[in-house]
Amino acid sequence: MEEEFYLRFQCVRKKKNRDKKTYVSDTLSIEVTGDGLVTYKNISKYKLSEEVKLSVNLTPIVLEEIVAMVDESNIFLESDSYWPEPDEFGSWEIEIVRYNEHISFLTKIFTYSGEFKKTKDPEGVAVLFYLVKNLESFIHSLLNSHQKRIPFGRK
Repeated sequence: MEEEFYLRFQCVRKKKNRDKKTYVSDTLSIEVTGDGLVTYKNISKYKLSEEVKLSVNLTPIVLEEIVAMVDESNIFLESDSYWPEPDEFGSWEIEIVRYNEHISFLTKIFTYSGEFKKTKDPEGVAVLFYLVKNLESFIHSLLNSHQKRIPFGRK
């Protein structure tokens, strides 16, 4: 790949602990580099779960598909200025370097499409939401088929 490419997505989810006073967090992190290395991390503090870390090297054509997802989403045309701030339930953070441009967005977690329709910038958040869901699905499928196991650490 001739142009520089880097993508990092991180989702931090916070849930109330059984004592209903403290929070536990789960962190999902996906990183894709221009040389085709994908690193997936899932760190859960819930019920003493183990950290899951997987890496896979992509073929150039598969990396091109991920780059195409980013390009076709038009995420570089967006701004998170009117997006909701992270809240007590967690955050989404995405960082992308492409075409000598660098973007970094931070917002609250959106679990379904109806949530972002109530924001000040529903169209912009929709771009992020669908890009994240497509990337997560694609990368989970790649890791699952490559590792021949479910990448969430479940048995």
